[in-house]
Amino acid sequence: MSTSRSLLRSAAMSRVRHHRSPSLRRHWRAGSRGRFWQLMTAVLLAAVVTDSSRAQKAAPTARDTAYLDSVFSAHRYPVEIKGGRLVGPGARFLQDATPNVQFFVIGESHYVAQIPGFASAIFNQLHTSGGFDHYAIELGPAIGRMLSAPRMRGQQLRTFDLARHYPHAFQFWDDEELKAIADIGRQSRSKTDAIWGIDNEWGAVHILDRLAAIAPNNSARREVTALADQARVLEMQRPFDFNVEIKRFITTPDSAALIHLKKVFRPEKNTEAAFLIDALVISNRIYRDNGAANRGAFSGYEANSERERYMKDLFMDEYRKAQRRGESLPRVLVKIGSVHGGKWLSPYYVDALGNFLHEVAISNSRESFHLVAWLVNEPGTYWSITDDPAFQTA
Repeated sequence: MSTSRSLLRSAAMSRVRHHRSPSLRRHWRAGSRGRFWQLMTAVLLAAVVTDSSRAQKAAPTARDTAYLDSVFSAHRYPVEIKGGRLVGPGARFLQDATPNVQFFVIGESHYVAQIPGFASAIFNQLHTSGGFDHYAIELGPAIGRMLSAPRMRGQQLRTFDLARHYPHAFQFWDDEELKAIADIGRQSRSKTDAIWGIDNEWGAVHILDRLAAIAPNNSARREVTALADQARVLEMQRPFDFNVEIKRFITTPDSAALIHLKKVFRPEKNTEAAFLIDALVISNRIYRDNGAANRGAFSGYEANSERERYMKDLFMDEYRKAQRRGESLPRVLVKIGSVHGGKWLSPYYVDALGNFLHEVAISNSRESFHLVAWLVNEPGTYWSITDDPAFQTA
């Protein structure tokens, strides 16, 4: 299971202050803008020609490397963002490649400052030319629904206020991500949720507060309020530094305390309370199994398998909701970690969400388009695709 801490444990991150409003207090920036865009000109080709099923196990020869270099050189599609829109040969390439695409999947390196703006610009193009109206991302389902609520959706100031109030509700807690969420929410014309949270929850207070507000009786309200008070101690602050270990409530409590909420709430099926409690219980179990695996237990596969299954379930819940509101074939921009976004068996030996989306699109006589967005960075400053052993031997 890929987590921010496992990827960034030894990373040295720089901080950059932003002098615009709205903004979180300050923000980290990963990598240089120029190197990211240089890479993007190449991966537009890789998104189309890469097929993991054809990967060769033999070490590449100098001739192989020269051939691959010549292919990339001949098929570069430079792309820029101007006024929130994609321009250049890369924009035209994407336009021509996606008329029958139902799901456009960006498999990213997380915490790269330029990618959310790139996603927003792609959505602008897809929305205008193809009727895309939904943005599915690695947020929990509860915070996704909050961001899609009528008074919140597309409202940048309110989105930033929500992020300040519940900093642990957002796994990727930075100005660029929040601005992209608001921009896309404003563009969408869907009658249902524009922002789809399709991952386990990262925090708990935003859910516990809502459960306290809808509690069916005083006993349930007292119990959930006590849990919220415990969680608030950990979740009301969040450092702007990847090297600082972040203690999170949702990874620590005895699962029995969360499961017991079902007994005191007694929620009926398909109610808001059932949805929120399930989000807490499932997310906690995934994190606990992952944590146990890091300590040597044989629970890593269970954590990864349940997480990927949960992502698929959440995606289809939102998909069917859109269909019930009149969208026969909802078209969705998906931005997730690259291990989840490919048409493959993931590196964690589970069927990736990206492969599932590909099959759903095919079943609808449509296609999916998968674009990898990896970071090329200077050694020792965060993460870079060039640090990968497979890249170094290619």
